[in-house]
Amino acid sequence: MSKPEPFLFDPDRLWNRRERGFMAEIKPYIAYALQTVALLIVLGMLAMAFLYGRLLTQAPPGFPFKEIITLILLPILALCPIRTYLREPDLVFCIPLESEFIRGYLKKALHRAFALQSFALLVVWLAVWPAYAFSEGAKPGFLHVLLVLIALKRILLQAKWMELMLTERLPRAVWSLVRWLLAGGLTYALLLMRPWVGTLTAAVVLLLYLGLIRLSSGRSLQWLRLIETERRHRRSILNLLNQFVDVSDLQGRPRAVHAPRILMEKLGGFRFQESHAYRFLYTYVWLRSETFGIALRLTGLGFLLIALTRGLLVPPIVFLVFTALLALQLRELAKAYRHSDWSFIYPLPSQLRALSAAHVVRRIHAAAVTLLAIPLLWALPAFYYAFALLAAGWGLTLLLCRVRLAPSD
Repeated sequence: MSKPEPFLFDPDRLWNRRERGFMAEIKPYIAYALQTVALLIVLGMLAMAFLYGRLLTQAPPGFPFKEIITLILLPILALCPIRTYLREPDLVFCIPLESEFIRGYLKKALHRAFALQSFALLVVWLAVWPAYAFSEGAKPGFLHVLLVLIALKRILLQAKWMELMLTERLPRAVWSLVRWLLAGGLTYALLLMRPWVGTLTAAVVLLLYLGLIRLSSGRSLQWLRLIETERRHRRSILNLLNQFVDVSDLQGRPRAVHAPRILMEKLGGFRFQESHAYRFLYTYVWLRSETFGIALRLTGLGFLLIALTRGLLVPPIVFLVFTALLALQLRELAKAYRHSDWSFIYPLPSQLRALSAAHVVRRIHAAAVTLLAIPLLWALPAFYYAFALLAAGWGLTLLLCRVRLAPSD
């Protein structure tokens, strides 16, 4: 008989398999989430680009560009998540191979975290670069500052790893606070000082910081903490996706969703009246579906954009665009329960369902249009233009909802 082949631990293969498994797990949810928020992302990017351009051209003297840039860069630098994909069975199989595990698997985890977070840092730095160049008045070193920020990120990431090796909760909290303070303070110093002075200052402080945390950190892996940290990372990602689509892995306790009585009466009527039966149903469907969140986000974003614009052309265009988008989103509400059998069992008029859906959609849309018209009072040259646009928005409410939602069952 031939001797069995010895067990060979391949950390790269294990890492790649677990990373691919996690990505395959969340890929369907990401697709659904992007379908839900794609429009809002595009509109938000357009709005930010417009406001950013106006800020660069119309910023008053002494505007705190560097302070704002520091606040934008702070979470990118200070937040240092390290995905390890560790599981509880690893306590049995990987602890005997701890030295090989550190050299291979965990080293790759650090390299992957550094690569992804450096790319995010590059994207953010490219976004804030025009503001930094504008605040300088001359040509600062784009590449020089970027390289120092990447080096700062690498040291903070290594410090985060050493924090995970600490056994006591208080020292971990203290060093975490120090990491945030250093990320903000050194970034601001780098932007404020001359390039080489800021670089030398950051180098001295970081070397001292790294030496002190190395002296206080442990030498052995805290396996239980690494597994718990990975569990929190995974759950935070799934919770984020769960805001847009139901994630099956999250098993939370069911909870009642209570709607304000006044809102239910204004939109849905009274539940015990025959003519209000479907109105009450569709109001609850709207409040408990993703259409409610989409309508709130569209209304809030449109309100903000109109409030920040001025002139006779841009505010009306933004108002009409968001009015139409809200009508198109709310139109989907009428498609609920179109083919339910119980609609033909209960003694209710056959056309009542479609008419009730149209009634609820008109009221929701009219309320959203009214909110969008409020910032028009100061965004337009004359306040009476706002009332004209409000009338046009209500006209669009009646036109779209009557034509699109007329009973056709």
